[in-house]
Amino acid sequence: MAARSTGIFPREGFNLDSAFEVTTSTTPAPVTMANVRTYRVIILAPTVTPAVGDGGSAVFGYQVGDKIYGVTAADLVAQADPNGVYVAHHRGFGTTGNDVDYSITQGANNTGTGEQLAIGGMFIELVDGPAR
Repeated sequence: MAARSTGIFPREGFNLDSAFEVTTSTTPAPVTMANVRTYRVIILAPTVTPAVGDGGSAVFGYQVGDKIYGVTAADLVAQADPNGVYVAHHRGFGTTGNDVDYSITQGANNTGTGEQLAIGGMFIELVDGPAR
């Protein structure tokens, strides 16, 4: 029997190892994402510094293969669990390409200061293995 994950969430089976870490630099995923049935996106410790005055909102975006997803900074923090972890599940079928990355667009400074977003890291994890 395989040992349980020793990652950050061993009971749930999360195994946040460096091979599946996503950064702001575009890099290929360690598996062929087109063959993955379902994958999980895990964003650690999203924190927001609110806008002042009429400053704009920050946006978090990530790419897995040819699929691009976006979430507002406010939603990222609001939908995080009590431990400060945001989790999203996506289907992998039909994904072309294999590159992964994320970007943070900070809020615009108008006559006020824009909303600022920071995260503690991002990982992808296979939930349902390769298609047969």
